[in-house]
Amino acid sequence: ISQDPKLVIKKKGESVDLHCQYGDSTYIAMFWYQQKPQEGLKLMVYSTGAKDGDMEEEFKSWTLSREQITEATLTLSQPQVSDSAVYFCAASKA
Repeated sequence: ISQDPKLVIKKKGESVDLHCQYGDSTYIAMFWYQQKPQEGLKLMVYSTGAKDGDMEEEFKSWTLSREQITEATLTLSQPQVSDSAVYFCAASKA
């Protein structure tokens, strides 16, 4: 599994796109997590297929674009300083 870009530095208000891609299409479930300093992972969105995603309430300002099972882009159009964090993509077979 790979994520691009590895590091994002944006000015307040500039759109952010986080891309995730992997090679095995049998891994149909995709997860995105946010981790802030001194905190655990927070589930942002769970997706079970292309064009499908269940965004957690806290992250409704984000959008998930998943045209294929093996890749997706998570977008935040108006990021705030409070969105500074590490973001992780994960995939599983079920």
